Amino acid sequence: MPRTKAFDVTDALDKAKDYFWAHGYESTSMDDLLKAMGINRGSFYDTYENKHKLLLDALDHYIENDIAPSLAKATEGLEPREAIVAIFKRKLKRMNDPQGRFGCLLINTALELAPHDEAVAKVVHRRYDELAKRFIRLVKQGQADGTISKRCKPTQLGRLLLNHLLGVLVLLRSRVSETMLKSVINQVDLLLD
Repeated sequence: MPRTKAFDVTDALDKAKDYFWAHGYESTSMDDLLKAMGINRGSFYDTYENKHKLLLDALDHYIENDIAPSLAKATEGLEPREAIVAIFKRKLKRMNDPQGRFGCLLINTALELAPHDEAVAKVVHRRYDELAKRFIRLVKQGQADGTISKRCKPTQLGRLLLNHLLGVLVLLRSRVSETMLKSVINQVDLLLD
């Protein structure tokens, strides 16, 4: 019979996610994680196996509990063109949020680990593909209702929007000025003309 955990597994995972987000994978030691999560070494290995597996779990947790709800909230009830612009403008709101200045855990991890870590690369590529498909779907809908220009193919424009969003997230992490970030985000509307 499995033992009952003496700690909240989801809460500990959330704390690990936040620590990786703020400090990166390589800069995070096991002692850092144990302290941040508030658990002992035995509980850690019994639950998460190892640091790498914990990172993959934290990425999945981040995608399901941070990215997906944020995108849904940003685009709820909006027409396709407005939804695309809202996804980008929502990033401006994160400038003054200390955690928002961490950028995006997925992008940070992609830059740090994906070039040499196949498991991380798979998670990152799957998420990029999902985001590109979301943008492509919105572009197709906007072209159908006449609010988005038909001069670009939906797949090309959707991928360009993904690229633009990734760039905005890197700029956010690198602490650019609000003026610069606003000017980059304001170009999104022009891409749709």
